[in-house]
Amino acid sequence: MLVSGQPFLFRDEFDLFSKSCFRFVAGFDYTFDVGNGLYLNGQYLHGFFDERAYAEEVSQIFGLGKGMFFGELEDYLIVRCEYKLFREALKLQLGSMIEFSGEKRAVVFLPQIEWKIKDLVLLQAGGYLTTGAKEGTKFGVFHQDKVAFLSLKLDF
Repeated sequence: MLVSGQPFLFRDEFDLFSKSCFRFVAGFDYTFDVGNGLYLNGQYLHGFFDERAYAEEVSQIFGLGKGMFFGELEDYLIVRCEYKLFREALKLQLGSMIEFSGEKRAVVFLPQIEWKIKDLVLLQAGGYLTTGAKEGTKFGVFHQDKVAFLSLKLDF
């Protein structure tokens, strides 16, 4: 750190984690006998991969808290639904992720369509739409970002 233009060495020691944390995922998936099959997958996450139970000093010094990347533990509900049409040549998908950050929420929608042109050639189109509290949530900060994509996939 610089003090009056001169380097000044500052040292402080503290525990990064003062308590242990418990992260888990509970989920299900099932294919319903509707048409060519309606597939549903759902997962509940307590603690995303980058979240920890930090010591109070860490939260104060680095400003880590809920609703941020590398922040405190949060809860998420992730759901994905797929439906295949025309002898599985066309696949419609809708996914979503709901973030629960205390009293604040953020939702990410992930629509996608996939067309199997030939056995090894797939054309995919989709997007990402985010809504929710822009402050205090991990994904709400992207509420103004709308993304669309088009891809050609070759399997060999």
